[in-house]
Order: sequence, then C-alpha cells, then structure tokens
Amino acid sequence: MFFNIPWGSHILIIQKIKNTKEACFYIEKTVENNWSRAVLEYQIETNLYKRQGSAVTNFKNVLPEIQGDLANSLLKDPYHFEFLTLSEKAKEKDLEQKLVQHISQFLLELGKGFAYMGHQYLLKVGSKEYRTDLLFYHTKLKCYIVIELKYQEFEPEFIGKLNFYISAINELVKDPNDNPTIGILLCKNKDNYEVEFALKDVNKPIGVSEYRYTELPENIKLGLPTLEQLTQQLKYIETDHD
Repeated sequence: MFFNIPWGSHILIIQKIKNTKEACFYIEKTVENNWSRAVLEYQIETNLYKRQGSAVTNFKNVLPEIQGDLANSLLKDPYHFEFLTLSEKAKEKDLEQKLVQHISQFLLELGKGFAYMGHQYLLKVGSKEYRTDLLFYHTKLKCYIVIELKYQEFEPEFIGKLNFYISAINELVKDPNDNPTIGILLCKNKDNYEVEFALKDVNKPIGVSEYRYTELPENIKLGLPTLEQLTQQLKYIETDHD
C-alpha cells in the first residue's frame, strides 16, 4: 500500500504527521478513496484521524458486529462544513439548502459510499405526510441512511423523531434485501453523556455528531452583495466598457 500513492502525498504526510499509526491511516485512506494531494491535505488539516469513528452511537447494541463496526468507523465527530458560510441567525432549512447546493463537498465530507437520494424526502404514514431532511443510500453498508439536521444543541426528543423516520423508511422504502436503515443526527453541539443516556433503550441504529461551519456575523452578511447584484454590476461594467 505504501507504494500505491504519489510521492507528493508521502511528502505531505511526512511533513504533517509524526505518529506512525496516524501516517498509515492517511496512506490507507488515500488509496481507498483515491484522494488527490489537495483532498489529503484537507483531511489532515481537519484531523480526520481523530474525528472518524468518534460519533456517539448505539450500533454495538443494535447491529450485527461486522456491520456495526463498519458503520461506526464511517461516522465522524465533528463534521466539518467549512465550505458553508452561514449567519448567526441561520435556521435548519438554511443549513439543509446550503448542504444540498454544495452536495459534492458534502459527499466528500461524509466519505466514500454515500449516494445522495434527496432532501425533504416525502413519507406518507397513515393520513399524514412527513419529510426527512436528507436521505442517502450507502453502497458498502447496503442500507438507507437518514440524516437529520438540528441548528441547536442536542435535545433527547430529537432521537424520537429520527427513530420514527427510520421506522418509516424501513417500512415504506427499504427493499427486503437491504440492511436496517441507520439514522444520523447532526447537532450544533452536544453533551456525550446525555446522548448516550438518550440512546440507551433505543432499538434503531442511530449516531449523533456535531458539525462545524464558518459563521459570518449578520451585519457583515447583510453588507455583502447578492448574486443578482453582482450580475447586474458585471453587465453594467461590460456595457460601459463597450
């Protein structure tokens, strides 16, 4: 595996990583995911080694050992969404829309194997309609993954809603050959002990992580030109130049 990545990537790892186990981790992930040098550098700078497998989950209690270990290794804590710029007054729908707009970067942060199925995915349960924030299918785990976004600190009741969505996907969407659906709850922050306590008696596989993004003060955000304003200004410059 050592000889399967470019020399430039080796130099980067040697320069930034001093721990042999951690260096081998990045070599393995570079080969597995076919990372470019730029992507490798991003993963090192965001400390993927410590983030991966760090989410609070109940996988060991509710999934077969092999699937549970694989699922746990795929989750990160925290997730880094530096490609997003949101104001202090942003809401969950703003976060969701931005992630969908930057789906390629979002998939890169999620990791290999996540296939995007859609956002606000419609679920009809009885006479009511419900919509999940984001729905994915994982090609290695062979299961659907529901991601719920919360623009606030973790609350135990979030688990109940996600548990409901998982049951609905299992009943209405999942194929008999698919593995059980997994839920991922992304919160602005959390208390790990509180999360573990909330997951204690839940029989659906759920993982809870935090996320990070670039927070732009509202006064600065309001002062920035919109896309329409920039387009009009460019047209004005082109006309004036002609």
